[in-house]
Amino acid sequence: PTPWPAWARSEECLVATAQLVRRFHDAAATFVPPEEAVWRRHEAPAPGAGEAVCHGDIGPHNTVYRSGLPVALIDWDTIRPNDPIIELGTAAWKYVPLGTDAYFRASDFGATPALPRRLALFARAYGVHDRVTVRRALHQAKQRSVDTIRYFPLTPAQGASELRRVAAELEWLDGAIAGLTAELD
Repeated sequence: PTPWPAWARSEECLVATAQLVRRFHDAAATFVPPEEAVWRRHEAPAPGAGEAVCHGDIGPHNTVYRSGLPVALIDWDTIRPNDPIIELGTAAWKYVPLGTDAYFRASDFGATPALPRRLALFARAYGVHDRVTVRRALHQAKQRSVDTIRYFPLTPAQGASELRRVAAELEWLDGAIAGLTAELD
């Protein structure tokens, strides 16, 4: 993990990020891609029911910040149709962020932050208040992340390592999900 600057760990930045992601998803919901659209890294058809064109690699690494707040998303090479709620789950994993105590020590958080509070702030700022939707989003986002592995030039050992990482995160989520979503309706 990369160390997080103090401003990136703030609740103000977290809420502003969820609002930015929501504005993007709202705008994308009105976009109808041309029939000949090609999704560079994904063999995806046009958006289906409930889907929109999503970023595909959303996270702090693809966010521009000004004065400690997010102002834009960049690096659109993985754009593709997806369920915006699933992308909300991906965003929560990366911006809240979610992970083990070891992750937070390596990221300069010092201690693991109040994850249920941060997740509830993020979800509510996006416009989602219920734990069922957030639980589904977190689980599906992580499970579907395995699909993206096939688009990267990995050796068999690197692929296996990546699969183990995702499996460990899903196992952590299984044990933590009730607590993580406790502050949602």
